[in-house]
Amino acid sequence: MKLARSLKERIESRIGEHVDSISSLSGGCISSAFRITSSKGSSFLLKTNSGHSSDMFLKEAHGLTELRKSGAIRIPDVIAFEHDYILTEFISAGNKEPGFFEDFGGRFAEMHRFTGGGFGFYEDNYIGATPQKNIPSEEEKQNWIEFYLNKRILFQYKLAEKNGYATAELRNGISKLSEKIEDILSGSTGPCSLLHGDLWGGNYLVDDN
Repeated sequence: MKLARSLKERIESRIGEHVDSISSLSGGCISSAFRITSSKGSSFLLKTNSGHSSDMFLKEAHGLTELRKSGAIRIPDVIAFEHDYILTEFISAGNKEPGFFEDFGGRFAEMHRFTGGGFGFYEDNYIGATPQKNIPSEEEKQNWIEFYLNKRILFQYKLAEKNGYATAELRNGISKLSEKIEDILSGSTGPCSLLHGDLWGGNYLVDDN
């Protein structure tokens, strides 16, 4: 398989090595993924897509960098990114050992102990290809229920409304939820923890260790 010449040249410039081979990888519904092997035997993971928002890979790189700060779980190192690709270290997959999920859950608990000074994040980003609002107001920064209602539930509802999916039933349900959410979630406030916002089976792998 071949990369577009301009993309191949840009990647070679960033890694300081020639691209020797490239193989397609499965998974993902937004971008194409490839394993790149350099002339010196180094392996990299390439995700590329030129048809999405121009800052998507920038935001992904920032998110990966933030997750690495906790030191609780292995996060791929970001090598390079531009508007149409992100390049990270390639992590070879291994096999699940007995007790894997207990260990996995424990490591995520450690990651959630990495806390910040307020809810939200310093920039907006994406969930899949959908914009996600993260920058909090001063009130939202100190009140996670307010943040959750405005930046998650109501923002998603407004997108549904904009795209013609907001039925009368949904509209009524969101209205009732907005009125009662403080009571529903009363007493649930915890620390401002570092979270992986899109954790599903396709967003983790078992490495060779």
